[in-house]
Amino acid sequence: MEAAQLRGLAFASLADFTKPEPFWTIDNKIYAHVLTVSDEVFKELLNTSRAEVIWISLEKVLFENWHASRERQKWNDVFVSVLSGMVKSCEIEQERHILNDIL
Repeated sequence: MEAAQLRGLAFASLADFTKPEPFWTIDNKIYAHVLTVSDEVFKELLNTSRAEVIWISLEKVLFENWHASRERQKWNDVFVSVLSGMVKSCEIEQERHILNDIL
């Protein structure tokens, strides 16, 4: 996640997941986020006629076909982690309001 933050890929809110991001596709399957591949792979993809970059939000890209489940898993984990944290924060805030009503 640290590398992603350095490249401007820090997802912290729902709005962050709805912004279009550049993803490499090969034969209409998602390959990887453009900013997360190595320079060597980036150059190879540039020279591959079957590869192209599409702009799609993370919330939508997770429902597309991927070349490798391991690559998709990284993004799934980020998505689930942030959403789980938001749900937990919401639950804690509701508990705080209930306690304030009681006191």
